Amino acid sequence: MNINASIIDQRVTGIVEDHPDWLPEGNDLNKKKSAAFVLLCISTCLEIPMEDAAELITEGGNDAGVDGLHVGELDDGEFMVTIFQGKYKVNDLNGETNFPENGVQKAVDTVQVLFDPYRKVALNEKIAPKIEEIRSLIRDAYIPNVRVVLCNNGIKWTSQAENWIDDAE
Repeated sequence: MNINASIIDQRVTGIVEDHPDWLPEGNDLNKKKSAAFVLLCISTCLEIPMEDAAELITEGGNDAGVDGLHVGELDDGEFMVTIFQGKYKVNDLNGETNFPENGVQKAVDTVQVLFDPYRKVALNEKIAPKIEEIRSLIRDAYIPNVRVVLCNNGIKWTSQAENWIDDAE
């Protein structure tokens, strides 16, 4: 067991126990832990309180592979968009599993689809208004600066996944 992965798991378990209202409904502990992990990543990366991060969770069916989404303020004709995708290994705390290659490729493809203001995509009720906000800003000639945060409780993605990221610029 990796000590860092274990510490993360303890924090994730605490979120699941203390704030079930922030997480998906139902009895699937794995889904709850996965969402709690993404919540922790959002809070940490954006340096915002957990309750604010909970508002940014988009995980669920028809989420376009996006687990969390933050749209920043307009600044000199531009705005920051941060997309979060998490892969949490619930039953594997050795910390040696890569972020999946197909997850990296899907994240790259998602950016191209979501930011095309004229492309039709079926989206859930959590993410649809945020994507429409982004697309509206793009139609109004504002420029999105997109940051994709791929989080997992293991090691970095493979060199092939790195190539997909580099090719996407």
